[in-house]
Amino acid sequence: MAAFAAKFFRASSAVLLSRLLGFLREVLTAALFGAGALTDAFFLAWKVPNLFRRVLGEGAVEKVLLPSLGRKADPNYLSAVLFWLLFLSLVVAAALALLSEEVISVLAPFAPPETVEAAALMLKPLAFYLPLISVAAFFGALLQHGEHFFKAYFHQAVFNAAAVALLLLLSPHLGVYALVWAVLLAGVLQTLYAAAAAKRAGLFVWPRPSLGTRVKRFFKNLVPSFFSAGVGQVAVLAEAFFATAAGSGVLSALYYAQRLYFLPVSLVGIAAGRVNLSELAKAEPERFFEKLAEASAAATKLVVPLTIASLVAAESAVKLVYERGNFGPSDAAEVALYLKLYSLGLPAAVLLPLVSNLYYAKGAFYRLFFLTLVWPAVEVLLSAVGVFYLRLGGAAVAAAHSLGAWSALLLLLWDRRLFDLPKEVWRRTRRLLPLWGAEALTLLWAAENFGQGTETFLTATAWGLYFLWDLRRERKKGA
Repeated sequence: MAAFAAKFFRASSAVLLSRLLGFLREVLTAALFGAGALTDAFFLAWKVPNLFRRVLGEGAVEKVLLPSLGRKADPNYLSAVLFWLLFLSLVVAAALALLSEEVISVLAPFAPPETVEAAALMLKPLAFYLPLISVAAFFGALLQHGEHFFKAYFHQAVFNAAAVALLLLLSPHLGVYALVWAVLLAGVLQTLYAAAAAKRAGLFVWPRPSLGTRVKRFFKNLVPSFFSAGVGQVAVLAEAFFATAAGSGVLSALYYAQRLYFLPVSLVGIAAGRVNLSELAKAEPERFFEKLAEASAAATKLVVPLTIASLVAAESAVKLVYERGNFGPSDAAEVALYLKLYSLGLPAAVLLPLVSNLYYAKGAFYRLFFLTLVWPAVEVLLSAVGVFYLRLGGAAVAAAHSLGAWSALLLLLWDRRLFDLPKEVWRRTRRLLPLWGAEALTLLWAAENFGQGTETFLTATAWGLYFLWDLRRERKKGA
């Protein structure tokens, strides 16, 4: 586990920096604009390009590209893949811009007409973020193949830092619409950084048109990979439909909760999944289970305490991060509730990408795609019942997301007959059980004696630092 921990530490450091800057962007957004009809319009318009950002930038491209490269990449093959990736993303972006009103109407048929109109207007320029993130994801995958793990994920930190600066600069002049242009301009800087980092690492290629058998196979596999790698994000996209039906401001509240929820998902799940995929792409098949168990145990060491902290200290985190300016106590209480419900599915959302890597390593892209459809299916069904029949509002949407994640993970474990994986993970992590229990007790004590304030949040942070130290100790063993 020591060698994996060393690589994971580098990858997660870049992801953590990116997510902290992303939080700063969301805190600024909440403080400047609160949660209302216009922010609903932006988050609705941002759902589609943000889906591509998360799926392409955090999984789909690399999951198809890395297993196809082997130990040494062919520059001609890479140039052709880049050309067609850029071309197709431009075509999709143009189609989204032309059909923006229709896309928004399908995505949120219950939204007020003024929200649909504003969201459609915002989607027209936002659609052209797609080719930017496609190129950035491509060079990020090349950096990952070269085991430049920090550089591979740092382009996302560049995006968030630039977006914060641009939002501060543009918001006094453009209002909510500053969010649109901040995203686009930050995307340009993100793409330029990823290309420059690849060039410094000797991995840069120019796009060149060519359509050989390997290129066709890449795009044939990219389609199911896009949906299976981003099935959780596709489910988040579906949430917009039910959130707008639940009432004004619900979509924004769910979005703010998701930002907190996706921090541990990204920090642990995505970082561990990427390092693990890189290892599987170069390993012999007989070592796949060993590599998967190693990565799953390392991820579990962090995701369990993060889940405990999210459930017990949700109010503290939301108050500290969001409650200022136009974001009041009632908004904080709503977002905290949604965060707790999302967090119930946190272990499943973190471990699912790791188990999925077995399918990518073996080229079973379509099988994985059809199996992971259970997540959006469960989420849509439960959200519909919760919103339209039980009238539970946004709480039904957040709870359905968690149940969908667990359904997908359990199905993959059953399909691959990985019944020994939970036993192996338990064997590698059981020494931490008393510490997890101590964390839960001290957080409950802090909440009881100090309330959901800064002290409770600091207690959760102290435990988080301890488990990060434990990860660093594992990393030193591999040094």
